[in-house]
Amino acid sequence: MSALKNLKFKKIIYPVIFGVFFIGVILIFIYSAKFLVSSIDKSLSLDIQYASSRIIKIDFEKFYKVAKKMGIEISKSTIDEQQIDNNNLQETTVVATTTPEIIPIVSEVDKTAVKISVLNSTKIKGLADELKTILENNGFIVGAVGNYDPIQERTFIKIKESRKDYNPLIKKVIEEKYQLADDQALNETDIYDIIIIIGNK
Repeated sequence: MSALKNLKFKKIIYPVIFGVFFIGVILIFIYSAKFLVSSIDKSLSLDIQYASSRIIKIDFEKFYKVAKKMGIEISKSTIDEQQIDNNNLQETTVVATTTPEIIPIVSEVDKTAVKISVLNSTKIKGLADELKTILENNGFIVGAVGNYDPIQERTFIKIKESRKDYNPLIKKVIEEKYQLADDQALNETDIYDIIIIIGNK
């Protein structure tokens, strides 16, 4: 009788153990699957948040204008289709550093810093004094006036290389009265920086 009971017990216990083990394996599998899915979802969610935080606002209207100036053909409809709804995006503020425009400072030439001599090569008296007055009325200082020999057909300027900056200013004044010939070089050791020789024209 006891042998029969043992046999029945064995027949029952093994399937029960197998069933419990099988159910345990299934539960572990389900739990593992849920854990993996939640981990993947969390990872993807973080990636999407990071990607959306990196999105920069694009002004397609300005892009279209720039492309048009550069000769790049882009249809307006394409831009309209690609226009981003900025209200639905998480924007990242981009601070653009602008380099200030450098404007060169042009210092005004000091007209009183040059020594000028005016010489008259013509037979008409008083021309040197007359030009001296004109120059001084324009801010220059004339140190000396005198005569020049021989007679010159056209008025010209002798100027030191180191004083070439004054040439346009001097010419502007003189050309109101005389036709200027080509400039001539003046020795750097000369007492004057600029010598104006008045000719017949």
